[in-house]
Amino acid sequence: MFSLSELAPLNQHQSRCKLLKPWWEVFMDYLVVLMLMASVLACTEQYNNYLFRYVLLKDTSSDSVCH
Repeated sequence: MFSLSELAPLNQHQSRCKLLKPWWEVFMDYLVVLMLMASVLACTEQYNNYLFRYVLLKDTSSDSVCH
């Protein structure tokens, strides 16, 4: 837990900090978010592709057994 005395200097420090980040830090922030979104979408697409292939293989095998 934080005590109030530890948190009080933070308010004074924030007023002395710059208001804007350098462009490369902003770029890196956006790049990290973009890479995270791309990895989540790629994993979702691969998982759905696997499920779709599994359903097709299951349907094909059940049809060949019935005939």
